[in-house]
This record gives sequence, C-alpha cells and structure tokens, in this order.
Amino acid sequence: MNFLTISRNLLMALQFLSVISLIFGTFFMIASPQSITTYNWGGLSLVPENANILEESGEVMITFKPDPSINSTLIVTETSIKMDGIIPELRVSFIILFIIIGSIWIIVVEQIRKMVESVADRNPFTPWNVRRIYTLAIASAAVPVISTGFHFLNKAWIQTNFDFSGLVLQGFSLNISPWFLTAVLLFTIGKIIESGIEIKQDQDLTI
Repeated sequence: MNFLTISRNLLMALQFLSVISLIFGTFFMIASPQSITTYNWGGLSLVPENANILEESGEVMITFKPDPSINSTLIVTETSIKMDGIIPELRVSFIILFIIIGSIWIIVVEQIRKMVESVADRNPFTPWNVRRIYTLAIASAAVPVISTGFHFLNKAWIQTNFDFSGLVLQGFSLNISPWFLTAVLLFTIGKIIESGIEIKQDQDLTI
C-alpha cells in the first residue's frame, strides 16, 4: 500500500469515528440529565483582588442568580475553575456548540479525504479541489471567530448570572496568527490551482 492509500484509509476511519462520536455524544448529552454535572469555565480564570482570599480559604462560595438553591463552589486555582451543579441552559448551549464543532470537523476531514482520493486517481487539478481548499480556508478562519465568540458569550453569561465578590474574572488571549496565516495560505493555493486550471483549459482550446 502506498502513502496515498494509507492516508485515504486513515481519513475514512477518522471520518467514521467522528460521525459516530458526534451522534452518540449528542444523544448522550440530550438523553442523560446527569451528563453535565461539572461546568469548566474554559479560557476564563478568576483572580483574587486580595491575596488574603486564597490564604484564608481555597474555596469561594458564589450565588447563582436565577436559582439560589443551586449551591456552587468555585475552586480557585491558577489554571482552571469548575462549578458543580446542573443548569439546563448550559446543557443546551453545550449541545449546540458540540454539534457545530463536530460538524465542522467532519466537513474538514471529508474535504481532505476527497482531495487525497483525487490525487490517488491522478486527477488533482479540478474545480472541485479548488472549492475544497476554499472550504478548508474558511474553516480555518472560522476557528478563532467561533472560539472568540464562545468565550465572549461565556464571560457575559457568567457575569450576568453570578454574584461573586473579591474576585476578578479574566478573559483569554487567543493567538489568531496561525489560523489567519493558514487561511491565507489555503486561499493562495486555491487561487494558484484555479489559475493553473484556467491556463490548461486555454491551452487545450488553442490546440
């Protein structure tokens, strides 16, 4: 088996596993009310306004505004924060985000697999491959947009629904340069291939 055949088989297996994970993951999150009992505030951190807060106690109690009966304990560390409790609105948001990210991932794998197949069939310079490259470029550019939007809404939701004092909620810093450069590179490659196809068509017509 050559490299292209191995790559195609691996991509097919990855695509199959991704679809199965998306289906079963979504079903599990919808069917099981206990599927999300710990909510990690990814990308956000709480910094004490006063260092004595952490010296006196490593835990800070907060109040969930919509339902004060939900007792939440924030474990303040240098890297992460978690909240124990089940909040239906959060479960819906997680399900939607999970489906969006999973779908984008499956689309990306599908486009790469089809391009590998076209190379294996010795027909890589096609308009379809140009569209696939543009799709990958759009997906690459969408990653920082989706991530930034999620963290912005996440922070806004936390600030709206929780009362906590003595702590400062900090955001995150996403390095968009790799994603932006990848998108630009893919768009450039797509334009190069598109121009090559047009030149070849013009030569064929001339002949």
